[in-house]
Amino acid sequence: MSRARNVILVTGCPRSGTTPVGTNLALANGVRYLYEPFNPNFGLRVMSRFYEVPGANDFSFERLDGCVDAIRRVQLDLKPFDWPREKGVRRIVKRLIGGRARMAYLACRLDWSLKTVIWKDPTACLAAKDVAERHNIPVVVTVRPAVAVAASYKRMQWDSGVGAVLDSLAQVGIEFAELRADYGQHFANSAIGAAALWHVIYTTLLRWSETTPDMHFVALQDTIDRPLETYRSLYAILGLPWSDAVAEKLARRYAAKSSARATPSAALPQRAHVSGRSLNDVNTYGRKLLTPDETRMIEEISAATWALLEARRAGIRAPVPLGESPASVARC
Repeated sequence: MSRARNVILVTGCPRSGTTPVGTNLALANGVRYLYEPFNPNFGLRVMSRFYEVPGANDFSFERLDGCVDAIRRVQLDLKPFDWPREKGVRRIVKRLIGGRARMAYLACRLDWSLKTVIWKDPTACLAAKDVAERHNIPVVVTVRPAVAVAASYKRMQWDSGVGAVLDSLAQVGIEFAELRADYGQHFANSAIGAAALWHVIYTTLLRWSETTPDMHFVALQDTIDRPLETYRSLYAILGLPWSDAVAEKLARRYAAKSSARATPSAALPQRAHVSGRSLNDVNTYGRKLLTPDETRMIEEISAATWALLEARRAGIRAPVPLGESPASVARC
């Protein structure tokens, strides 16, 4: 039987920076990352929906425990790659050798020095509380402004699936009835649906973090503005070995990205991860893709939750009313 490793979950709303944060945490000696084992498109075969909530639908706590044990032991039964958005040569190559998830898994399996697995997975965000409490796994929550996340969803024409998420949370007693009543008619709009999903995920994670101390929020912008300081602190919190080699790799990565030319939003491909982009793109390009009405509505949905996240960033812990509409949060 394969030995168990230490595990750190890096999660948050999709498009919030889980990939760069997970990749940079995996720079330490004896550390590698797994790519989205909870993603139902290419992750574990037992995953049937996005954003599984333990205790809801058919995702029992026993099934969660089995998945976490498989991750600890790096013994994953992954689905074959089949992502209809991929076209041409990229699709052929990924069908032959596997996508990012399988390549990351194989790298972990082949590394005999592996001590810690970075479980990078936004689709596991609503399992974070039980992952932390049932398995003593620290959780890093990445945070990015809702407008940037929403614009990214619009660029890629992603369906947020927020309606199904609300249904799942309702089964474990977490209701967002006012959010659905106030904005439900707009959920089909990819940007507005993404903003609603953003609100639901971060409101829930903030409330859970009040009783789950090993849940740590990191702003994507801080990793861009102060990469060495931010990652050195995060490494210390997580017990990862910091070294001069790690610092040098981070410095080179961020120097290269800072010097890259900004990419016009219209020229970006309909793909989540785009290499060679300038850091200036990360939180600025999206506003050009949104209509004034979309921007206004996203601000309405996200403003109060963003204020709570910014307070947490400053070390202030304000009570979070779980399962309320954005207007209700703002009144607290």
